[in-house]
Amino acid sequence: MRQPEALRRLQEEVASLYLVHGTDAYQVAEFLAALRTRLVPPGTEAFNESLVEPGPDQVRQGVLLARTPPLLSDRRLVVLKECRLLGPGRAGGDAGPEDGEDRDRASGEAERLLEYLAAPAPFSCLVLHAPGDIDRRRRLTRSLLEKAVEVECSPLSQDQALSWLEAKSAALGKRLDREAAQALLEKIGTDLHALSAELEKLVLYVGAAERIDTRAVLALVPGTAQVQIFDLVDAVAEGRLGQAEALLQRMLASGEAPLRLLATLASHFRRLLEARSLRERGLSPAAIARQKGQHPRYWEKLDRQARRLRREQLQFALEVLLEADLQLKSGADGQLVLETLLFDLVGAA
Repeated sequence: MRQPEALRRLQEEVASLYLVHGTDAYQVAEFLAALRTRLVPPGTEAFNESLVEPGPDQVRQGVLLARTPPLLSDRRLVVLKECRLLGPGRAGGDAGPEDGEDRDRASGEAERLLEYLAAPAPFSCLVLHAPGDIDRRRRLTRSLLEKAVEVECSPLSQDQALSWLEAKSAALGKRLDREAAQALLEKIGTDLHALSAELEKLVLYVGAAERIDTRAVLALVPGTAQVQIFDLVDAVAEGRLGQAEALLQRMLASGEAPLRLLATLASHFRRLLEARSLRERGLSPAAIARQKGQHPRYWEKLDRQARRLRREQLQFALEVLLEADLQLKSGADGQLVLETLLFDLVGAA
């Protein structure tokens, strides 16, 4: 499940095993902090919380700690950070192991973890963390997915980031207007570290006021280079291949994550299909905006772009976006996948 849903479920129950993976470090840290709050009483961290760094005997250490009863607490929290047994192309498991001593050690570590999965300690919460993708072909990973709660911490789409912003602002005691949230996303993008920092500044800026409106966002939050992603989306949707390619190269060179770019493109094309469907039902952009509580200009642009495309073209675009997502998550070269995707999408547009 995605991290926001896993956070909500923590309020009801904490499992004995978690498999946390993905490239969004903020979501990983946020989930681990929530686990710590639920499980580790203040002042007992030295006894009941263990972060096991990567190393040749990481699993052995983690299992020993997980089998040690907690002190002054009902549960113990043990985190195996950046566990090397789970990622693609690493030692261990049954997919692409290395040779020699490393392979034997990794195999022993995997077997030790499989033994623990068969009978996890009821008084511990063991978290296995992989900083990127996981290799779902491996016996170890398959066993983990059967026994553990999977928490995916991949970059959020714009819609998901919008929901995250609304929940985060509520947790800070404020109501963030939908239009203000959209303006914040346009200025900052979907990076949760940056969004969290700007949201905290906005909370201080509005003081005792109950809500954060668009004027506060425009007054306080500067635009960033990440706004280029929206230029990329518009260039693709409007068939401007040359501009789209130039923007893509610039953003990849500056360190933008391919999965994040892909998620934003997929979200926009889903919205285009929605805009076309609503127009076919006779709804104007202004009526849609009123119904959704959003700014009319947003739906006017979507409507303009959607009118260029037939329903079949939009459905084809979503198919190639799904295929690109599968390729990226299978370890394909991000730049090559996205360059090919642009040609397909602009061809559809």
